[in-house]
Amino acid sequence: MAFVLVGFKVIAQDHLVEIPDPNFRAKLELSYPSLMKDGKLDTIKAASVFDELILESSNINDVTGITYFKNISILKLSKNHLTTIPDISGLTNLRGLYLSYNNITSLPDLSTLVNLWDLQVQNNLLKKLPALPNSSNLGSLYFAENLITELPDLSGYVNLEYLIASKNKVNGFQDVSAFKKLKELHLNDMGIDKITGLQELHFLEKFYGQSNLLTDLSDLKTNTTLKTFNVGNNNLSSLPDLLAKPNLNEVDISGNYLTFEDILPLQNHPQFSKFNYSFQKEFIIDQNLELKDQTDSFIYDPKVDVTLPVTYQWFKNGIADNTNKSSALTLSPLTPEQSGKYYQEIRLAALPSLVLKSTDMDIKVKPCIELSYKSLNILSENCKEGYSIEIQEVEYKGGTAPYRFGIKSISKSDTLTLDNFRYNNLEAGIYKFTVSDQFNCKGSTSSFTLQKPKDCQAVFSPNGDGYMDSYFIESPGKIKILDSGRNLIRELIAPAVWDGTKTDGSMADAGYYAIVINENNVINITLIR
Repeated sequence: MAFVLVGFKVIAQDHLVEIPDPNFRAKLELSYPSLMKDGKLDTIKAASVFDELILESSNINDVTGITYFKNISILKLSKNHLTTIPDISGLTNLRGLYLSYNNITSLPDLSTLVNLWDLQVQNNLLKKLPALPNSSNLGSLYFAENLITELPDLSGYVNLEYLIASKNKVNGFQDVSAFKKLKELHLNDMGIDKITGLQELHFLEKFYGQSNLLTDLSDLKTNTTLKTFNVGNNNLSSLPDLLAKPNLNEVDISGNYLTFEDILPLQNHPQFSKFNYSFQKEFIIDQNLELKDQTDSFIYDPKVDVTLPVTYQWFKNGIADNTNKSSALTLSPLTPEQSGKYYQEIRLAALPSLVLKSTDMDIKVKPCIELSYKSLNILSENCKEGYSIEIQEVEYKGGTAPYRFGIKSISKSDTLTLDNFRYNNLEAGIYKFTVSDQFNCKGSTSSFTLQKPKDCQAVFSPNGDGYMDSYFIESPGKIKILDSGRNLIRELIAPAVWDGTKTDGSMADAGYYAIVINENNVINITLIR
């Protein structure tokens, strides 16, 4: 009798197993104390659990022992610290498996779980999905925010209602036309540029496709069940007919290439509770243009929203051009000074929160003749007769011969013709080396300065004889010219040349004058007639 009783006790103890992970064990003792005895799991009682086993948020690292719960229908292990899952192929009654928010890198074969309806493994470290159930019962598949780059063929799961795949860098997404019962499709942040089969999703209620490279979603035009349409941050320049979707209430179309003509009609939808359309990406205009001056006027018109009462504003180098309020940018005549970065802003009073802005158009206007020289040689300088100079190693291209070369003072309208690239009797001042051809195509170099010769008296005689006709003010700053009675007769910004004229253009009388630089330095000068 004693032998029999002892034998019975040993057999009974065989139903108790150790649970290695202390947090797993503690969770069972706390939430399922009837399954535990002396700190061990009673496997007979574990097998008698037919409903759900809830082990979420319990700091579990290892679920060794979970296979004894072979009859459970729901297993919740989300928000733990799991990296692997043991072989659960024997848990064939499972309808829901929840493993989200762990650190799982791989999953065991799930092909035997033919009753599985809901599989959620999002927010893990999976590089691929495991073998999925060998049945079409799967109705909900969540694997967002993993490291998955390739997917198995899912087309056999024709009863899928929820497909949540966001934030995986899958190389293209498979045809979704087989999922005709689909209610929710989440494909945001996947880097995809096309979704095939959307025209078959007649029961789709929620579509999340934001932060991709999508250019066309016209296949959704026949769907009338949509409630949520989130496609922000894509490359869409058109939309399916959203007004034909009576249940639609949440829409995000921001960050695309849509215009006021696309967006304005949607304000008439009867039940938008959320409608986000601002901002839109910069619409693209020609990026880099290289033009020649002395040609016909340059006109560029992006032709955006020309049928609506929009207002246009062009900017050059970030500064608004208030002289141009038209759709087109017109530059006439073309000159090198018109080089710069141009962009356009478009506004519509009916949508005040949205400003459509273009990309920068970098315009470079080059002279129709490109002119340069290697060096400028000063042959002589004299207070009375001025400078003699020689332009050396002249290079030019463009235009049509014959050419005319010259020296032009920035303070005078006429150009002094050069003879063999030499010129005499140049006054101190700022000059450019110029060229023109038989069709008056022009070019010039950057300016150069001839300083006043040293030890020259402050005297000039603006009589047009070519000698000492002007006075060059070298020091930079704001200039005031006062007559002998301290009356202001002229203001300039130096470096500058005073040609003896007053503000009204008349010639000043002979006499003594004071040139005041920045209200501080004074040059006393004599004007001789």
